[in-house]
Amino acid sequence: MATVTSKRTYHRPNTNISFWFNQEFTDYLQTHYQNTEKIISFDIVLSEDELTQVRTIVWKDQATLDEFNADQNLFDFINERETHMDTNNLTTDLEITTV
Repeated sequence: MATVTSKRTYHRPNTNISFWFNQEFTDYLQTHYQNTEKIISFDIVLSEDELTQVRTIVWKDQATLDEFNADQNLFDFINERETHMDTNNLTTDLEITTV
C-alpha cells in the first residue's frame, strides 16, 4: 500500500504576522490521526528568514488522506485558517505525492 505525502508551504510577508495555529486542531489531529497511525509522520520546518513554514505529513494511504479531507469536524478549523490567511496576506502551496 502506497503512502501519500502532503506538503503544504505557507508564506508570510513579514515576521510580525503569525502563521496560523490552533491547539484544538492540533489535539484533534493527534488523537484521531497520529495516535491511530493514520499519520506516519508530521514535520514542521521554518525557513532561516522565518517567512516560510513547511508542514509535511506522511499519510498511511490515499484513503486516510481522503478521510481527513472529508472530516466535517475539521471544517471550522479550515475556515478559521483561511480567514487568518486572507486577513494577513499569507499564501500557501500544496503538493501531494504518492510513494
